[in-house]
Amino acid sequence: MRMVIQEQLDKQAKLDYELKGVLNTVNSSEDTSEKIHKTLEKYRRETYYTKQCLDDLQVHLQHQEKLSALQSTNGHLIWRIDQFDKRFRESQENELMIKSPLFCDRPFGYTLRLEASLNGIGTWRGRNLIVGLVVVNGYYDNLLEWPCVLTGTVSLRDQPADRKKAVDFSKTVMARRKHQHYEKNQYIHIPHQVVLRSEHYVKDDAIFLEVRIDH
Repeated sequence: MRMVIQEQLDKQAKLDYELKGVLNTVNSSEDTSEKIHKTLEKYRRETYYTKQCLDDLQVHLQHQEKLSALQSTNGHLIWRIDQFDKRFRESQENELMIKSPLFCDRPFGYTLRLEASLNGIGTWRGRNLIVGLVVVNGYYDNLLEWPCVLTGTVSLRDQPADRKKAVDFSKTVMARRKHQHYEKNQYIHIPHQVVLRSEHYVKDDAIFLEVRIDH
């Protein structure tokens, strides 16, 4: 009898030991699970923070790219047109407009560019250099007033060796939006006899067109 009781006690002790081991394993698993959960939560927060940083950096880079595309933000642009002879011949063959770099009339203002046809367009073709001032889609358009009324002075810069003798050819121009109906002063024309017969307006196969927006 004692042997049977002892056997049962031994079995109970063994079961208690095994149960204790199972409980320890369960507790250990719960601790491990909690640690894993905390680690995953930490990584989730760090991943979210990293994504936010990358998104902010991307927005910043996009903004910088837009700004770097602007030649100026004070309403003043000097546009050098190189390879004048080649471009003039191309303009004689095709009625095309060449485009200047973009600029703004002021910080966070309207985005503009000059357009020019070296051999003219329409009734001016073959006799005049034509220059227009165009308002293009800009970064801050939704904060600006429309329609906009902008005027400026476009100058063909004289290039004499003695700057004191420079005589620029200047005219007033009104800015227009793409596909807007033509109005007075939306193009200026500079006669070829002025551009081509002067030894100073074309120099080193280049001309300079300058525009200043009225404020």
